[in-house]
Amino acid sequence: MKKEDWPRTEKGNKKECHGRLPPQVPETSFLADPTHRKKTVGKHFYSLAALSKKSLVSTQLASKMKCAYGYMLYDIRSLNWEDDATTIKNMAKAPLEHRFGEHKYCSEKWCRVLQAKKEGKSYSPPALDPFLCKKKDKQIYEQFKEIFDKFTSEKILKESLHWMNTQQNEAMNNVIARLCPKNKHLSETTTLLTRVCIAITYSNIGISKMYSLLLQRLGVPITGHLKMCLEYLDQIRTRSAK
Repeated sequence: MKKEDWPRTEKGNKKECHGRLPPQVPETSFLADPTHRKKTVGKHFYSLAALSKKSLVSTQLASKMKCAYGYMLYDIRSLNWEDDATTIKNMAKAPLEHRFGEHKYCSEKWCRVLQAKKEGKSYSPPALDPFLCKKKDKQIYEQFKEIFDKFTSEKILKESLHWMNTQQNEAMNNVIARLCPKNKHLSETTTLLTRVCIAITYSNIGISKMYSLLLQRLGVPITGHLKMCLEYLDQIRTRSAK
């Protein structure tokens, strides 16, 4: 589309453009990072826990609702809105309704009530983590529902229907920041390049394999104790990634 065809308004004898894009250009759409979206929702839950006089929500309950919302995002990411819109909407209701004893939106994969029902048994929640009641805990339900209505809208859910995240990128940045602290002036030195290469190698193949290859090329023998320590560090890294 030519610039002269852009929408303009008359002002005096000159045509002025307001900087708007042509009507034919579609609106830009964005995808949400699931971890950041979970943190954003969690802030709203924790803000309720901070209102000691106006809210009955505890910090433990806010944490559980935050995790439940995150699990929901994980479950819907492989679905398609055009084909599974109703399923997605129902799954988005599950975290809130499950906490208040309503299990028609739950899945047998994770809901112990449905699992017990399938086996012909009854399920009683732990004494320290009981189901809430919509009547007795009406205030909590309404406060949670206001948050869920905001973060389970069609636009918000569509932004989460993907398998991508920024976890790997953030993990890489953390490793580089640890090896190349900002309080040290490294500039364009070989030291900076070496440290960044170490960070990339560490993120790609793990600390155990990285040091094993390095010591092997240097001709340094790897003792059993050293190998055990490196494998232990890799186990810690793998557990934290999960």
